[in-house]
Amino acid sequence: MPRSDGRIDAGDKIASAISARAWNSMMDARDLVVGGTLSTSAGASAAGAGGAYCQVMAKNTSGRTIPMWGGCRITGITPSAGTAATGGANAQFARSPTITVAIPSSASTTDATAVALQPIKAGQLGMVAVAGVVQCLATISDTTHTRLSLGASSTNFVSGTSGQLQILWKEGTGTGKLALALFSQAPDFVRIGKTTSAWAKGASASIAVYSGSGGSETATGETVTAWNKFVAIATDKWVIVVSIGGTYYVIAAECS
Repeated sequence: MPRSDGRIDAGDKIASAISARAWNSMMDARDLVVGGTLSTSAGASAAGAGGAYCQVMAKNTSGRTIPMWGGCRITGITPSAGTAATGGANAQFARSPTITVAIPSSASTTDATAVALQPIKAGQLGMVAVAGVVQCLATISDTTHTRLSLGASSTNFVSGTSGQLQILWKEGTGTGKLALALFSQAPDFVRIGKTTSAWAKGASASIAVYSGSGGSETATGETVTAWNKFVAIATDKWVIVVSIGGTYYVIAAECS
């Protein structure tokens, strides 16, 4: 008779002793070692295999469940691997790295991002997508938005004009909408907008982003934080900022 942990005792016959849960767990472990895909275990819910994305194992360090297709911030790896090429942590990192993820506490258009491929309970492991094309949940506020970014304290991505994912298709406007998106972490962007306060040389400041052209630009309601490496700029002045490796810098400004 199978034990509660799925193992068998001496003299037991494998055919009658192995449970579906134990067999599926063994297959999942095999897949992790050889770089395969986690299948749906008996009684569990998981996304189907074969998606157009790169997936890795992740540990949810948040205090609540990340739902299937929910967004999360990548915070590190576990166990922590060092610089030396020895030790158990390094061996696991070389064989099959496991990342740590969390529900974001603040909004971000540049942080490294993952999408849960199955519900991942607090403190538990699950598969996440980190590259490629993936389904996700999003709050779509404008049909013209082309990007998705991490929202504050939410597993829903937020639509906008910048973000870690490019929208390929969206269900419509509203909260909890389905979307199909392409990962493009830390992309380069050019934005036009206005300063929201006096901006000193060598300091960072918040920029109100505008869209439109030909003198009909209007505020989008989005802001980005940028760095000024040149001269002081007064408040409410037009500026152009560019994102380099995920950090915005001013490259042109209206004369003060």
